[in-house]
Amino acid sequence: MSDISYQRVAGHDITDSMLKEASALFNGHYGVWGEAAKAFATPGKRVRMSVGRLRTLLLPDPDHCSLVRVVVNSQLVGHAFACRWKRQSMNICWVTQLVVHSNYRRQGLAVGLLSNMREAQDDVFGIASSHPAACMAASKACKTDLRDIDLDFIRQDASAIMRRSPVEYVQNARLVGSLFNKATLDGSVSLGDTGFFVDHAEPLQTLDSVRSTSQWPLGELLEGHEFIMLTKVR
Repeated sequence: MSDISYQRVAGHDITDSMLKEASALFNGHYGVWGEAAKAFATPGKRVRMSVGRLRTLLLPDPDHCSLVRVVVNSQLVGHAFACRWKRQSMNICWVTQLVVHSNYRRQGLAVGLLSNMREAQDDVFGIASSHPAACMAASKACKTDLRDIDLDFIRQDASAIMRRSPVEYVQNARLVGSLFNKATLDGSVSLGDTGFFVDHAEPLQTLDSVRSTSQWPLGELLEGHEFIMLTKVR
């Protein structure tokens, strides 16, 4: 039986050594650039993030950020970063990065990471991701079936919540889809235009698989966009 352990680390306790391990995991297992990225990156090459970039992007306010790591048989195989802020009376927890080693996927580790990230005072849990599996893991961590996600809540509150984020790419994402523009004709429902042109081959394959057995409420995935999933947790 595998020895699985989760470690939660407050933002101000995250060391350069931890960020170096996170960078290596991201660089080796997150994804590759898509064709639409060819103006600034080589399609097919691994998306990479340095230690400095991780700290700047994911830890803008260390007192309100955190990291959860999962170790299997003494090997780091996954991590999740999150940042917290308030919007009126709501306490927001937003997952800013989720990575699981390619050899350890579909074993519930993503759900475990996000379950360990949650705190009792969280009112809203959110994520922006191009991968349907990440959105499903976030909903499962909140004991919510993604098929039953409250789309009206996303429509009414996503913009105000995201504009208060200290995380630059979350704050600046342009909301796209029929939830935010009834004239939308491309099949998108709840997306953020983050200009992140990671290759969508694997996410789209997963999306096809999900749709073959279940309802997918967040619509089509467009190039340079990520699904926006928000849910109340209490």
